[in-house]
Amino acid sequence: NVTIGNNVILQANAVIGEDGLGFAPQDDGTYMKIPHLGTVIIEDDVEIGPCTCVDRSQMGATIIHQGVKIASHTIIGHNSEIGKNTVISAQVGFAGSSGTKENCMIGGQAGVNNGVILPKGTQLAGKAGIMKTPSEEGKAFMGTPAIPYHEYMRGYAKFRASGRKKVQTEKKAEDKTDN
Repeated sequence: NVTIGNNVILQANAVIGEDGLGFAPQDDGTYMKIPHLGTVIIEDDVEIGPCTCVDRSQMGATIIHQGVKIASHTIIGHNSEIGKNTVISAQVGFAGSSGTKENCMIGGQAGVNNGVILPKGTQLAGKAGIMKTPSEEGKAFMGTPAIPYHEYMRGYAKFRASGRKKVQTEKKAEDKTDN
């Protein structure tokens, strides 16, 4: 019950249409499996890297739109939708019901929280963890939790400068005790 378009490349060990993570907690502390009865739709000109999994939706469809490129060891959670011409690096995780609009770039080991939809042209740096849907298109994010790229870099520069000041202060104190 999976639809695969034209010119699609599925690398070795890619798994398309497996159950998504769906379990309902029970009163006794156990979990009951929630059936995933939906499907996966992969449109034309998509490439999915090795050891990548695309979960079948609970209802409806998990959709990988035209021109998407996904590297290895990535998970696209159930009910997710990846926008046209999006590029996803290795080891990225999209939780259930998350996804992107078109032309996004996702760095390696980034994570997208449940229900988050990245606007058109969003860029996530490697290891970014995005917790909520950004309000503007075309923005870059970095860090965990992810914040705008330029804000992250300003904070990082201050962090580095504070470390240099501490080392200089310690060196001066050390020089005084040596005399």
